[in-house]
Amino acid sequence: MYFCLFLLSCLSFQEDQANGDNWLTVKPENAGAAVRMPFEPIHRQRPFEAVRDQPSNIHMYLATTPDKKKSFVFAYHDLNEKIRDKKHEKTVLDGAVEGAKGPYLGDLIIHKEIVKEGNRGRDFTIIVNQNGSLIKIKQRVLLVKQRLYQLNVVCAQADFDELEASKFLDSFVLEPSSGASKRPTQSQAADPGSQDK
Repeated sequence: MYFCLFLLSCLSFQEDQANGDNWLTVKPENAGAAVRMPFEPIHRQRPFEAVRDQPSNIHMYLATTPDKKKSFVFAYHDLNEKIRDKKHEKTVLDGAVEGAKGPYLGDLIIHKEIVKEGNRGRDFTIIVNQNGSLIKIKQRVLLVKQRLYQLNVVCAQADFDELEASKFLDSFVLEPSSGASKRPTQSQAADPGSQDK
């Protein structure tokens, strides 16, 4: 894994003065989406291998408080062609939840299916015991055609700000020109186990 600062020409950062705060709109050039973050993020890119011998790249935008006690992450990667079919949708989303939980050996305390603009996803919260300190990870994943988007907030449970986390997660928007959004099918619209965000 290597770290680099992404060139400002590839990102659009705008202070949102209309809402009376200093959060930035982060819109990576080829992401097909935008999100608001409380700090200017750094870009990290690393290989990821969901299908053996066929790696893809995960793009991560990480905004961390100066004291390094809280992080906001916006990430995305494109799925391998072998798992892009509709039949793999549930497996991909469930795998994202298990993949997030696995490295931390955390407890999954909230897990629900969501639908945003006809695209399926998951909202979930993990609590991790790190040397006696409880860490809370609140995450949202959304599958849009071949692309998996991931957003998460990581902070000590005692200091976790639910309103701030929701502000970040709910700020995610798909770019209309990307062709990423799609209309829900009748079965998706009628699914009682999902909700629009």
